[in-house]
Amino acid sequence: MKKMILAIFGLAIGSVLCIHFLTLSITKVISTEQDKYKVKIGQKFILEKDTLTIVDYSLIMETFKLSNGKEVNASLIFNN
Repeated sequence: MKKMILAIFGLAIGSVLCIHFLTLSITKVISTEQDKYKVKIGQKFILEKDTLTIVDYSLIMETFKLSNGKEVNASLIFNN
């Protein structure tokens, strides 16, 4: 009976540790990706002869929002 309780307790601790490290790993990847986008906020961008400022980004949609309200694909900003 004691061995069974210890085994269950060990599995519970192991599961919690696995979930914790998985969460830390995912958080680190998301943070790294966000930093790539945050660097561009406030920079000037020329679009169709207009000089605009990058004011926001959407990590999920991979778009940047410009000062005139337009949203452009991130590849347009990064390839410029």
